[in-house]
Amino acid sequence: MNKLTPNEKLLQEKLNAFEYPYQDNAWMQFDKALQKHRLFKTLRWVAGVTLFTAAVITIWVAIPEKSPITENSNKITEHSVATSNNVTEVQEIQNETPDNSSVSQTMVSNNSTQTSTSETVNKNTIIKNQVSLKDTTKTCNNLTTITPSNKAKSPCPDFTISQTSGCPPFEAKFFPVEKCDSMIYSWDFGDGKISTERSPEHTYTRQGKYQVKLMVKYFKNEEIKVKIIEQAITVFSKPKANFDIEIDNQHVLLSSENTEKLIWQANDTTSYGLSAERTYKKNGQYSVSLVAQNSFGCMDTLTKKINIKIPLLVQLPNAIRPDGDGVNDIFEPITDNQNITNYHMEIINSRGQVMYSGTGKKVGWNGSCQSNNQPCEPGMYLYKLKAWDNNGNYESYQGSVSIIK
Repeated sequence: MNKLTPNEKLLQEKLNAFEYPYQDNAWMQFDKALQKHRLFKTLRWVAGVTLFTAAVITIWVAIPEKSPITENSNKITEHSVATSNNVTEVQEIQNETPDNSSVSQTMVSNNSTQTSTSETVNKNTIIKNQVSLKDTTKTCNNLTTITPSNKAKSPCPDFTISQTSGCPPFEAKFFPVEKCDSMIYSWDFGDGKISTERSPEHTYTRQGKYQVKLMVKYFKNEEIKVKIIEQAITVFSKPKANFDIEIDNQHVLLSSENTEKLIWQANDTTSYGLSAERTYKKNGQYSVSLVAQNSFGCMDTLTKKINIKIPLLVQLPNAIRPDGDGVNDIFEPITDNQNITNYHMEIINSRGQVMYSGTGKKVGWNGSCQSNNQPCEPGMYLYKLKAWDNNGNYESYQGSVSIIK
């Protein structure tokens, strides 16, 4: 039995479904069903053709066109054509060019004429040159050669250092030989500190010898290069300055047990040695410094504060007897200090009244009331004294003095 087509199957199916007597609306529905079936079949065919065409175009685009001139060799096809009655000879010749590229030649010849036509096939053009077979190897040097792309360049990890030895804190600058924005730098300074800067600066704070390592890598290359310099940095030892101070009024003695070279700076004066002496003339606070320097030239400085108090050495009696006998008649300051230039003294009674006030290089109270020049009553009086020397030093004194009859 012959196999029915889809249209025939549909027709038979619809006919079997009809009931006698036939109705017009049934035939109309049957006709519409056939029209829909034909339209669906047409659309399916169009879709299939479209998909097939798209696949062919995709494959054609995906296949790369090969150039007749490769990266490593130049292929030249030469055709020699000669006409004769019925004789034709074809010969393939392979020659190696001086640059190791292969040259392919095809020669067609007869007894009467031999000419060589060199055709170099390019993607867009055909260049024809007339050359003889004997000169083929010479002309290869004149052919355009496309060399293969260079292998990815390796990064260079070499670097230089501004200075390699010194005293702590020691500062060094590091410079890579290759400076590139597309390169990653990783520095290890050997003291536990690292940096990813291109040209970093680093400070070493402790004595020792340090290894420096640089790792470099291009962003688009997995290759990593490392440069290590053993004992690239040497940091010398640093001395420790220390000293003692002895103060005797305005005299100061400085001494140290350091064995290095010692430099003393005190009272605006510089001196050298294991000890130093200074004499101060004015009261106040001063700084004294010791600089210790070792054989490497490394130094350490220690500064201390001292307080200078220069006594004026003024003495005062605690009682007077103003009877005119020349003994203890006057209350006045007593001193051997020739540097004192000025005094100011006041005598005050128990009621707070000033009995005497005097200023000058020499002052004294004879026991009389200064306002009326009458002798004061026996008893205890309060005194206040201020003294200055020629260096501007100042001292004040306060106490009591008694008048005895």
